[in-house]
Amino acid sequence: MVLIAPSTPVCKAGTPCARPAPHVLLRFWRSGRLVAHTRSDANGRYRIALRPRSYSVTTGARGLLKPKSVTVATDSYRRVTFRIDTGIR
Repeated sequence: MVLIAPSTPVCKAGTPCARPAPHVLLRFWRSGRLVAHTRSDANGRYRIALRPRSYSVTTGARGLLKPKSVTVATDSYRRVTFRIDTGIR
C-alpha cells in the first residue's frame, strides 16, 4: 500500500491521519539503473514482481518517501507499506 501522511494539517484522536495515495508511481532502482516501476491503484494498492535483491525506491510524488529501500528475499513475498510524508505540521 502507498499512504500519504499526514493528510490534514491537524490530526484528531480517533481519526486516521493517513490516507491511501492513489495513482502514485513507484520506481525500483539497482546500482543506479531503473529495473522496474509500478503505479498504485485508486485505493493506494500496488503489486510488483521483483527478483531477490535490494532496491532503492523513488517516486514522483511530492513529499519524502519511506522506506527508501527494500530487500526481496528468495522464494518469498513481501508486503511493504510506503508512506509519503507531506511535511504538513
